[in-house]
Amino acid sequence: NTIVKKLGFSKNEIIGKNVLDFIVPKQKEKVAAQLRRYFKGEFAPETEVNIYAKDRSIRTLLFSSGNLSLKEKEQPDKVLITGIDVTGYKRMEQALKESEHKLRSFIDSSSIGIWCFRLNNPIDITLSDEKMLGEFFKSKCVECNDTYATMMGTTKNKILGTVLNEVMPNTKENREYLKKFIHNNFKISGGISHEIGKNGLEKYFSNSMTATIEDGKLIEAWGTQTDITNLKQTEKKIKLLSQITENSPVAMVLLDMNKKITYVNPFFSKLYGYDSEEISNKPVAILSGEDDPEKHYSNIFNIIGSKGLWRGHDRRKRKDGTIFWASSSVTEIKDENRNIFYYSEASRDISEQKRMEKALHESEKQFRTIFENMTIGMYRTTPDGRILMANPALIRMLGYSSFEELSHRNLEDTGFELRYPRSNFKQRIESEGKVIELESAWKRRDGTTLFVRENSRIIRDDNGNVLYYEGTVEDITERKKSEKELQESEEKYRSLIESSEDSIYLVDKNLNYLHANKKLLSRYEKPLKEVIGQNYSKFHSTEGTEKFSKKIRHVLESANPITYEYKSRRDGKYFIRTLSPVIDEKTGETSAVTVISKDITKRKWAEERIEHLNKIILAIRNVNQLITKENDRDNLIKKACSLLVEKRGYLNSWIVLLDKSGKVILNANSGFGKLSSQLSEFFKSGGLPECGREALKQSDIVITEAKDSICAECPVLNLHSNKKTLTVRLEYGSNIYGLISVTLSMVLVKGTQEESLFGEVAGDIAFALYNIEMEKERKKLEELESSILHSVPFAIVGLHERQITFANESVKDVFGWEAEELIGKNTRILYRSDEEYKEIADHFYPVLEKQQYHYEEFPFRHKDGKDIICMVRASRIGEKLKEREIV
Repeated sequence: NTIVKKLGFSKNEIIGKNVLDFIVPKQKEKVAAQLRRYFKGEFAPETEVNIYAKDRSIRTLLFSSGNLSLKEKEQPDKVLITGIDVTGYKRMEQALKESEHKLRSFIDSSSIGIWCFRLNNPIDITLSDEKMLGEFFKSKCVECNDTYATMMGTTKNKILGTVLNEVMPNTKENREYLKKFIHNNFKISGGISHEIGKNGLEKYFSNSMTATIEDGKLIEAWGTQTDITNLKQTEKKIKLLSQITENSPVAMVLLDMNKKITYVNPFFSKLYGYDSEEISNKPVAILSGEDDPEKHYSNIFNIIGSKGLWRGHDRRKRKDGTIFWASSSVTEIKDENRNIFYYSEASRDISEQKRMEKALHESEKQFRTIFENMTIGMYRTTPDGRILMANPALIRMLGYSSFEELSHRNLEDTGFELRYPRSNFKQRIESEGKVIELESAWKRRDGTTLFVRENSRIIRDDNGNVLYYEGTVEDITERKKSEKELQESEEKYRSLIESSEDSIYLVDKNLNYLHANKKLLSRYEKPLKEVIGQNYSKFHSTEGTEKFSKKIRHVLESANPITYEYKSRRDGKYFIRTLSPVIDEKTGETSAVTVISKDITKRKWAEERIEHLNKIILAIRNVNQLITKENDRDNLIKKACSLLVEKRGYLNSWIVLLDKSGKVILNANSGFGKLSSQLSEFFKSGGLPECGREALKQSDIVITEAKDSICAECPVLNLHSNKKTLTVRLEYGSNIYGLISVTLSMVLVKGTQEESLFGEVAGDIAFALYNIEMEKERKKLEELESSILHSVPFAIVGLHERQITFANESVKDVFGWEAEELIGKNTRILYRSDEEYKEIADHFYPVLEKQQYHYEEFPFRHKDGKDIICMVRASRIGEKLKEREIV
């Protein structure tokens, strides 16, 4: 009866038939051989056999047999065959493999980092925080995608097996983060972790993490992460800039576009005597100590208008009225579109500096005669590079015709050759108080080099402050020229080798170094004396030395150069090596080999990077395509349902959108086949399955196993047998847009990684719905603005070079013209004469060049010819009056 039921035949259709008639062709010979063994009384193991049912479907049975002979050792004439139907098991096994493959594909192609760290041994979740944290930091990475590995500065193969403490140090910051994870029921979303990549770089990540817990034991944690390192670094820079401003020993002021003070730093109050509140919104001219403050600042802003910056010395006035000298600068602050929106001013008190300059001037008078008549160059310069005095001999040496020309030169900016920086001179004179016979190179006016031998000393005031440097110089250019020519002839060849970016060295037939350039020494981090005479094997592995030795022998024997590519085990870099023979001119034999190693690591890395980026671009395209392009929410939820079934491997999916009262306003589904329309009508009638009602009560994902007791109302109950459903709210911020639900095989809902991935999909769809809602609100605002413009009881017109580009309906009440009649016309149509039309423009537009708004009465002419007087309020469009655009 069992076999009849399984195969769908009647007993009469089976009895008397050859059993091989029911076996699929490929297995007939196998089954026949098995039967022959049965009838010989031999033992045969259980065998899986595919059998045709009556409807020609194939059933898989596990066959075994028994001997029906009544006498021992007698060859049986009948055999009893029993079979267990394993068809369903085989199908389930195949479905499980396919589902696991789809999940793996999703993880590997995700554009966010996905990882799993597993504890060495499961731990009880009731343990103390400290004991749990100790075990957490010893856990190892057992799963991750390429995106996570890239974030950590390495590859997937290298990150697997890594201990958590290696990438997430056991710091107070990270311990607090993990404690939050423990206290939040082993879940966390949007947490910030501070980690160290495999490449040693500091990283910050935004994480979502959840744990796998079985029988009260913590097994592992799955998580996703996004790199926010750049954001954190920007925050640090902003904080640092703020601290620099607040603690700066320079008075700093921020001005708005009307040149009024909006911010001052603490040192400003110390220097000027104003506190921040009383100076706020005051015009910046209040700080000037010049005879005409308004004119002074007008000149400053004229210069800024052409150069973007003003810098100079000017007189300033404190709150108590005292005047002091200041070194000041004013500059523009522009936004990302290069538009000015603020000005900044910095100033510092230089009264003492002015006093010192005066003292220097008086002292110089005493030495003028000496300076004018000496045959060697004499000078005085300040520490900041200004030339205070130079005698005629020095002026001639440097190629100038007068001291006035030379005084414009600053020695900190120009004047010294790069090989002889002025910093060397300053360091020596400030440490020793003088310099004797210091040789250096100066620049003449025409750009040629002047070599000098210099003697100098520091001149200080009574308080020990440096007033200036005073010294003499002797022209030694001709001597230096001769020395240079001699050195150039000797160093030309050596310079080529030493300046090369390639490693160049010479080895003998025994692989001993005969010479090495600076590039190779820098790679070995050794001085020349510790390399010359040493063997190649001292710096390379045994395997690498053997390979190199074979190449050297080939060159020595063939006397021909060879080129090949290799990767260094020392630092992982790639090189192209060229080995060239050195021929002894006397013997004609190869006595040594020159090796040139060119670093091609950047090229190799670039090739690998391009390949990697192509894979990333391909993966991202499908994931983000829908939510970035779809603006209609009906199409959005329909396509989303289809993608979830087609791309994510869910059996079916539905989405409903709700209004504020919780009523269904839109619904979509996929994967329900003939029940699709029935489910849609169920939602339209206001119905929600139990899983949906539960999900609306909470923000967490609701997991439901279909049961008659709780799912009786659901029209697709029969499709969900032996399956589980994931349902969650579509929620963004404080807005709940609806519900999303998917169904999948029970064997796939294991742990919490599937919940985490599903939650992210729901979040993306909710964000897309939020964007669609915001776009609708924007359009409503545009319509409202248009309605307001046409409903106000006064005329509004927009002008471009005095052409009317817009007019509201009220222009008819004021001027008698319909709006359509005015648009495209010149405003001359509204004036009484050409003279008034020109006179008003000559007066009106210059005012708007200086200020945003202007009120004034003007005479106009009505359409019917009568004269009228109007009060006009005009405003320019934008920060500046461009192309005479006003409203």
